[in-house]
Amino acid sequence: MKQFGKLISLLLALALATGLAGMMATPAFAAIAKWPSLSQYAYAESYCLSAGNTPVYTTGVLSKRGTSTPYQERDAVIYAADVIHIYSMTAEYAYVSYSVPGGRSRGYISTGALTPNNMSDFRATARGKATVYNRPGGTAWDSFAAGDYVIGFAVSGNYTQCFYTSRAGDRAMRLGWVLTSDFNCLVKGTGSVATTTTTNPCTTTTPTTKPCTTTTKHCTTTTKPCTTTTKPCTTTTKPCTTIKPYTTTAKTCSTTTKPCTTTTTTTTSRTTAITTLKGDLNGDGKVDYRDLKILLRLLGH
Repeated sequence: MKQFGKLISLLLALALATGLAGMMATPAFAAIAKWPSLSQYAYAESYCLSAGNTPVYTTGVLSKRGTSTPYQERDAVIYAADVIHIYSMTAEYAYVSYSVPGGRSRGYISTGALTPNNMSDFRATARGKATVYNRPGGTAWDSFAAGDYVIGFAVSGNYTQCFYTSRAGDRAMRLGWVLTSDFNCLVKGTGSVATTTTTNPCTTTTPTTKPCTTTTKHCTTTTKPCTTTTKPCTTTTKPCTTIKPYTTTAKTCSTTTKPCTTTTTTTTSRTTAITTLKGDLNGDGKVDYRDLKILLRLLGH
């Protein structure tokens, strides 16, 4: 009986020891990963941080330039305008693909080419819409809306970098930048929002109601007395107008004294005619009727 009791005690002690050991061996809950779980069937779209070219490597060691799929050792780069697909991320590297003629190539890039990774992550469901930019201070690219799941984990200037749900086919999320004021308001639920949205849960504006101002203007009637202006008769006496006498211009007659032309005509005077009645008056050597005519003319007949 005593041996049986010892056996029971031994078994209980063994069970207790095993239980305690099992309890001590139970792992604690794993810390929530800073980045979401990604894969080729649930990747995230993003841009690289650089506005230039980002080098691509064949492996996560980041020592040999090239691509992993297809495997090529060459000077592979991702351009600033390329939208990449992120399939996985660690603290050192990210496994991505980028567009090339004829398809997509895969390779590894430094995690620092995607994010400064300088903030503790904050996760929440967005309460409103915010504009998403491709880089800090860059171009507006997309937006997240109320109900989207957002993970913020880095800052640069006035911008916060975050993953947010944006499912379309195999694309599970997008990685971009929002104004920190938008992130604080719409994700953290603090502060005010800078992005203009249709429904903004952060900015509450209480309109100020001004009482109606009624201005009653009295009609102003001005009765002006009739103004009679009596103008005195104006008599204008014009002085007599002196009519100027006619101006007579006496022209001096020009008298041209022509010298007398003396025509010597053999004229027989009356006295001579009378004296010479008996003679030849016309000098033709004859005394006839012609001489009588001459005589009568001299006598005035």
